[in-house]
Amino acid sequence: MAARIVDVRPANVTVRVGSSASVMCHVAGEPSPTVRWLRHDGSEVETADDDDDAVLEMTQDAGLLMINNATLDCDGWYECEASNGVGPAQTRALHVDVLGTYTTSVSPNF
Repeated sequence: MAARIVDVRPANVTVRVGSSASVMCHVAGEPSPTVRWLRHDGSEVETADDDDDAVLEMTQDAGLLMINNATLDCDGWYECEASNGVGPAQTRALHVDVLGTYTTSVSPNF
């Protein structure tokens, strides 16, 4: 049975700078599909690494996109892709809105 995306929850995400969010992409198919998350620039979200702001964690039937310590760079479109070699890959897109601004302090020059 070809890979299919059963559900992506939540459908869209709003997160504040410095906060965390997660999105679950539930999939089905035989053989079990592989899940990839892609960023808006086409780059693949890699599996967990302490230095990454967006990481992928896999379970048996789902791919969990974790956005840790969100930055403005995390804002944009993400796509869940499910494939298992039977038929074409299936995709579902969602938007992540990151709210907030960076603040910097400047010392006066006297």
